[in-house]
Parts: sequence; structure tokens; C-alpha cells
Amino acid sequence: DDLNTEWQTNDFNITLTPSDATSGVKYTEYNFNGIDYNGTSISINQDGNWTITYKTTDNAGNIEDIKTIYALLDKTNPTATLDNPIDEQNIASLTYELQGTFNDNLSGVQQVLVSLDNIDYNSATLVNATNWDYNIVFPGDNDYTIYVKATDNAANMSGATTRTVHVDVTKPVSAITSPNNNADINSHALNLIGTYFDAGTGVQKVVLIINDSEEIQADKNTENWYYTYNASADGNYNIKSK
Repeated sequence: DDLNTEWQTNDFNITLTPSDATSGVKYTEYNFNGIDYNGTSISINQDGNWTITYKTTDNAGNIEDIKTIYALLDKTNPTATLDNPIDEQNIASLTYELQGTFNDNLSGVQQVLVSLDNIDYNSATLVNATNWDYNIVFPGDNDYTIYVKATDNAANMSGATTRTVHVDVTKPVSAITSPNNNADINSHALNLIGTYFDAGTGVQKVVLIINDSEEIQADKNTENWYYTYNASADGNYNIKSK
């Protein structure tokens, strides 16, 4: 026979080549997918690891010992998921462990490939029969798209699974603009005003610390924070923002 024993990704034919130098070949029989056939040409057009048996009978009635071959066809792409991080996740670190799953029911997954912004692909670690992980390094604060693909042992490749993440390792800043430091105020109602800034994922909240003990969340608009603090008594008040 002319069988290629490697996994194939396209339909193919197997040609059996019987011979008999004395009385000559009478016929060849083969069994494919549980069905008996006569002939020497076998068409493989369905995915699977197929077992084929065959034998030839000559004109003198001699029967060849049964032979077995295996036909391997895998036209189906593998799959790969990216489960961690989720899409649009904020990440406060330049390193992160990606995690996901892979699957291929035929030739099996050969490798899972990971890329940052679809530029260079690197092989992930196949942790077990279904899971992979990869420690990715981000160049700096920015928005990134992570791409994940899988290839199987027949050289089929999955489409890319993607996740967009927002990497922000730079601390936000805030300041108190009013009242001035060491200001004398003749009211128990302290009108506190300040600014905040974060170039990455943005400021979630501004917290005021009164006398290193009491913490209060300030109100804020697009650029400034503000809060009216009602002092309980006359005295010095130490106010910090973060």
C-alpha cells in the first residue's frame, strides 16, 4: 500500500497493490469502518484514526494473512481559551500568569502559542491534558491585547482568542489645594478642595485622612475632589489625601 502514516489534513486515497507471481491475483478484500469491500482503492474523507484490514486471494484459492493499516485524518482545528485574565481587566503588575484550556479530539494539541499584540508568539506550558499557563511580561503601563492560538499534531491551527487588558503600575497622585497649609479658619465647616491624576486606569476614589485616624471618601468630578468636613471642636487638624 501507499499509506502515509502521518496525520493528514486533507482527504486522501489509499491504493493497495496486491501481487501473485504464480496463479495471479483474483481479488482483494478490505474492511473499513466495519464494512467489507472488494477493491484496492480506499477513500479517506472523514476525520478519524481509522483501522483498515485487508487480504488478497489468488486464482489458486490461497488467501493472504490479514494485514492492518491505520489511516489518520484530522481536518478540524484545535481550540484554545484564555480564561485568566478576563477581557478589559485592570492589571497592577508587569508580570501576570495567563491561564486557559485547550482541546483537540483527534491528533491532539501540540502546543499553545501566546502573543502580546499579535507580534511574537511563544509556547505556553501544557500543565495537563486540558490546561495551559504562561507567565507574560508587559513592557510598561499601556493597553495590550493578548492573543492565544493552538496547533495540533496534524499542523492545524485554531483561530486566535483575544483579551484586552489595561496595565497600570504607576500610583495615582492627589493634592490639597484649599485651604492652604497652616491656614487659620474661623468655622468648624472645613471646605476641602484638591486635585487628583492618574494617566493609566484612572482614579477610583480619593480618601481624606483626618489626624492620622479618621478616613473619609471625598466627592470628585473629572479633575477635582471636594469635601466639607465638620470639625467637632476648635484645634489643629492634620489633613492628608490619597
